[in-house]
Amino acid sequence: MGSYGVPISEMTRVCWVRVEVGDGGPVCHVVGTHRRRVATCPVPLAVATALMARGVPSVVRHRPLHRRQLAET
Repeated sequence: MGSYGVPISEMTRVCWVRVEVGDGGPVCHVVGTHRRRVATCPVPLAVATALMARGVPSVVRHRPLHRRQLAET
C-alpha cells in the first residue's frame, strides 16, 4: 500500500479502521485519503472503537503465536 502518515484531523475521508491484536496489545490505524492519496494514521484503541461504533468499516487481525511459543504453553 503506498501510504504515508498524516494526522487524522487532516484526512479528507476515513475509509476503514485496522486493529491488529498481538502479544504487545492492540495496534490501531485509520486508513483514509489526504490530498487524493491513501494515508494511514496510528490512533489509540478508544478512537478506533469509537469509529467502528459509528459504522466505519473495520478489520481486526489476530497475529498467531509462533510454533515455539505454542510449544512452551
